[in-house]
Amino acid sequence: MINKSKIIFPFIILFSCSKQLNEDNQDVIDPDPFVWISSIENQRDLSRVKEIYINIKNFPKVWKIYLSIINNPAVDNQNRILLDTTSTIDQDIYQTYWDTKLYPNGEYELYAELLDSSNNRIFTTEFFNINNYKILNVKNNLESPINYQINDKIGTVFSNSFGLIEIENFFNDIILTSFSAGMPCGVSLSNSFIIEPDTSNIPIIINPDRSVFFLKIQNSQNSYIDSVTIKNNFLYERCNNISIPNDNQVYSIGYFSLNNENETKIIANYGNAVDTIDVNFYDQSIKIDTLIIN
Repeated sequence: MINKSKIIFPFIILFSCSKQLNEDNQDVIDPDPFVWISSIENQRDLSRVKEIYINIKNFPKVWKIYLSIINNPAVDNQNRILLDTTSTIDQDIYQTYWDTKLYPNGEYELYAELLDSSNNRIFTTEFFNINNYKILNVKNNLESPINYQINDKIGTVFSNSFGLIEIENFFNDIILTSFSAGMPCGVSLSNSFIIEPDTSNIPIIINPDRSVFFLKIQNSQNSYIDSVTIKNNFLYERCNNISIPNDNQVYSIGYFSLNNENETKIIANYGNAVDTIDVNFYDQSIKIDTLIIN
């Protein structure tokens, strides 16, 4: 008769040996090293000064840590290298600070490389976007709004008010141009300002020049004022079809040429009447004339 226990026993031994070999192999095999680049809160859109981390796993005895920008040839070598140092102790994270204000807005590829004491190397890359802006402070001292343009950015600053203009961070001089706007008549005042990167925090002040004055009209008589003409010797600046009602309110008309205060006349037409009035300024430094028709 066959003893069944003798047949089964060898298989039990083989199975146990096989299991032990697998466990031994797992102890021998080291996990692969791994490295990745991250920022604080894993942000990909960066501005100002941000912490950048080189994270590693399973790569002991680190000797050299290197981090640089590799995709933007416009960045000089000095600003291209973000970290280049050595280490005497193992860390899970190596940290540096990236002052993104020194770089134009755009996408940047960072390259991280680590060497161990045996010159084994691991490396990785990661993309980040830089978005930095500056705020220009524009003070419009005109009685009319201005339309401005900086590169391809356009906007409006209202009369006698401040305007805060957000623009991309810049490293070369830029030009702000402005034009008075929004008035029924008169001349358009233009200004141009060169803004240097280091002076962008200085307010830009827009003032009228001495060759113009601003006209306001208050109509208190029975008819609409149909038109006004500003006469400077032989120069006539006409403002037709303005239709200022007789409601005793003050209406802003626009800027007009001022040759000489004693020679500048305002000719107002209303109904069948025509009045000629000398320009008169309450404040010589502001040069605003409010024409009152009674």
